[in-house]
Amino acid sequence: MNENEIGFIFRKRINHLAALFYQSQGREFDPEIDFKNSTHPEERGCWNKAVIAHAFINDDNDLLEHQV
Repeated sequence: MNENEIGFIFRKRINHLAALFYQSQGREFDPEIDFKNSTHPEERGCWNKAVIAHAFINDDNDLLEHQV
């Protein structure tokens, strides 16, 4: 599954979940942030957690390749 196969809506959902994880750590962020392309380790970590959560809930290990 490549970048195009995850789709825009799915990527938005993963990014939204990453934002929730980031907020749960007491962090504030720009609503336009792209967690996947961030260079900040905590932001990238939140993206990865969101990908893992979606992969687990949807029983789809192919999603795991979208971690950064």
